[in-house]
Amino acid sequence: KQWYQRRVAITAGIVTAKEAKDVMGISNNDKADGSGPTNRLSTLPHYRPGNAYFYASPKIHKCDKKDLKPGVEPPIRLITALQDGVSKRSDVFLADKLLRQLERDFCQDLLLDTN
Repeated sequence: KQWYQRRVAITAGIVTAKEAKDVMGISNNDKADGSGPTNRLSTLPHYRPGNAYFYASPKIHKCDKKDLKPGVEPPIRLITALQDGVSKRSDVFLADKLLRQLERDFCQDLLLDTN
């Protein structure tokens, strides 16, 4: 049923066939047995998710000044970096399809391309 919903989104014009193929690997080519399209996840690096990871942020403000000595470990807060997590496909698609134009329209005076 999921492949049918995706095909409906393509035929309704919500996403283009190229966007569906690039982001998720969805194609209109049917399998030989007719059970659905021959879909494989897209491997384009722009959309491919990576691995989420943790990193520590020290809470130095929680320590007393007398406790801040070399070798003493301050309390930490674990932060999860999800920029390459499981939702990367949808995040990048929404950023490219919807938010990029808003960025150009409303933030043009705030953003400088230094490259």
